[in-house]
Amino acid sequence: MAKTKLFIRPNNTNREGRTVIYLRYSHKDVSKDFSTNEMIEPKYWDAKNQQVRKSYKGAVSLNNYLQKRKMEIDEVRLRLQTNGIDPTVDMIRSEFSRVETISQQPVAHKSMLDYWSDFMHTKIKVERISGGSIRQYRATLTTLKNFEEFSGSKLEFDKIDNSFYEQYTFYLYEHLENNPNSVGNRIKQLKCFLAFAVDKELTINLKFKKFKKPSCESFSVALSIEQLNKIYHLDLSDHKKLEETRDLFMIGCSSGFRFSDFKEIKPANIQGDFLTKFVNKTREQIRIPLNDYSRGILQKYPNGLPKASHTFNKDLKIIARRAGLTEIIEITKRPGGKIVKEYVEFWTKVSSHCARRTFASQSLDRGLLITDIMKITLHKDTKTFLKYVKNSEPRLKDVVTKAWSFNNESKDGNTTEQSE
Repeated sequence: MAKTKLFIRPNNTNREGRTVIYLRYSHKDVSKDFSTNEMIEPKYWDAKNQQVRKSYKGAVSLNNYLQKRKMEIDEVRLRLQTNGIDPTVDMIRSEFSRVETISQQPVAHKSMLDYWSDFMHTKIKVERISGGSIRQYRATLTTLKNFEEFSGSKLEFDKIDNSFYEQYTFYLYEHLENNPNSVGNRIKQLKCFLAFAVDKELTINLKFKKFKKPSCESFSVALSIEQLNKIYHLDLSDHKKLEETRDLFMIGCSSGFRFSDFKEIKPANIQGDFLTKFVNKTREQIRIPLNDYSRGILQKYPNGLPKASHTFNKDLKIIARRAGLTEIIEITKRPGGKIVKEYVEFWTKVSSHCARRTFASQSLDRGLLITDIMKITLHKDTKTFLKYVKNSEPRLKDVVTKAWSFNNESKDGNTTEQSE
């Protein structure tokens, strides 16, 4: 019976302590050894499994190459047997020599980022991530490639350590002037890729698990009830495009949908007193009760909502300014991790994302339970949700005013007991 195996001669090493990896073809009592033209230190060879150990840098690429060489011999043997020819050692040597020249070409070493396409294939085809997530991962790949150029060296799995982390985050903060949240997202996506690499046995380096994901509270405005009503009742009959933009925005404010979802709402998504939709980001089905705001807008467009303009956010700012949202607000930016304060008019910060934050904050102000709001926004934990909503100032004002009211004190100066 013919056999093919990979092996080394551990006692036959060169001055560098490396030995050749061979392919042995055996037929009956005769065998022939073929050099793979690859060398390795004996300690990295797994004789039982006939492969390079995982601890060897580039083990996956080299093992793939070795298996390819082994398959070439097996394919020659099977072809001979199919044609009724006995696959003797001499026949194999003769036939194998025809493909050996091509096979002996050196293996092209793949750098760490060369595996990113495999990672993205899994993310897109298997995990079915959203278009927004795909763009984020591609942006991270671009950033890493730019960092390679900046640092003057290729990224390798075995070099991903704390020193790399410090250099990479320094690059993101100082040279790209990213804020902590942007840096955190880049680190999060890199860690996801490295976890994939470990799972696929491309590396055994686990130092990346200690990388911290920086973050800070992001600035995004949410409309008060008064501001919401100013925009809702604003007369835009003289400008159809702005009117349609306002109406779409109001659907977002009154439903909690993200822009990617509320811009896609069709008549089929309206089922009785509910808006139903398969959410793009989380791939979950959601049913959101209609209210006076959303019902009023939907009745205005019986044949379906208008399409979102390519200049949606720009138009939204024009609407907010026309609605009189011109009060000065303080915003804090963190370019490169530094704190910079700016003072701008409110309308300049109104955007499509403001709709979802407005819904969450307004729902809290209007008395909805946090758990009920989270069922609509699909937040998984309260901590994340509370970071997401803006401070509920009207409700907070009522609570503090009541607590510190003179009427809340007894004649002896002690605070009266609060009812639950």
